[in-house]
Amino acid sequence: EHRQQFRKLRRYLTYFQVDADLSERVTHFLERAYVLDREGRPESEVPLLALLSKPMQRELRFARYEGCLREIGFSRYLSHCGHGPAELLALRHLATHAISQSTLAAKDAVFEAGSVAYDAHFLAHGSFEYVLNMSQRVEHQRWVSEMTLWTPWLHLGDLTTSEDSGVVSLSANNFFDCMRRWWNLFEMAQAYAREYVKSMSSFAAVTDLWQGVVLADEHRPSLRSSGSFQVLGRL
Repeated sequence: EHRQQFRKLRRYLTYFQVDADLSERVTHFLERAYVLDREGRPESEVPLLALLSKPMQRELRFARYEGCLREIGFSRYLSHCGHGPAELLALRHLATHAISQSTLAAKDAVFEAGSVAYDAHFLAHGSFEYVLNMSQRVEHQRWVSEMTLWTPWLHLGDLTTSEDSGVVSLSANNFFDCMRRWWNLFEMAQAYAREYVKSMSSFAAVTDLWQGVVLADEHRPSLRSSGSFQVLGRL
C-alpha cells in the first residue's frame, strides 16, 4: 500500500512538472506524515472500529486525547477542587466534539502574529519556535494560546515548527458550547474565566505562551465564590 500511494504521488508531481526541490520536500513530509498516521491514528487502519457503538467510539476517542486535555488549566482546577465527575463529563465531550489533530512539516505555521485566535493548541510532538521580538524555542507536551478559551485574543507572535510535528487543537467555540451544556459546569467556567483574565491583566506583558496556574483553597469551598481560588500567571 505504501509503495502504491507514493508511486501515485511521484506520477502526480511529474505530471504537473513540480520542481525537484519542492517535490523532495513534499515527499519527505508525506513519508513522515504517513508513519505518524499509522502510529498516531490506528483507527484509520482498523475498519472494525467503525462497528463500535457510538458511546464506545466516544470512550475510545477520549482515551486517545485524555492526556493532553487534562493539561488544560481548567481541567487541573476541577480535579484539584474535587470535582472529578464534572471534569470527566467535560473532557469526554471535548474529546468527541472539540478536538482535531494535524501533522505539520518543518517551517509550517501553527499561527501567525496579528491573526484572530480561534483555537488553543497542544504541542504533541516535534519542535517549535515562537518569535515575538526575538526567537524562543517552545517545548512540546504543553498548551499555547490557552487564553483563547477564556477571552477574545489576537496572536501576538508567530509559532512555527522546526521539524515535522504534531499539534492537537481545541476549538474555543466548541469549548464554550461544551461548558454551557451543564449549568453547574458553566458557573464554574465563568468563575475560572474571571480569575484567569484578572491574572492576565495583572501582568505588564502577556504573550501567546502565557499560562494560568490555579491556587485553590485547600478546604475546597464553593466554586461560585470568587475568593475560593486564585489563578496566577506563568510566562
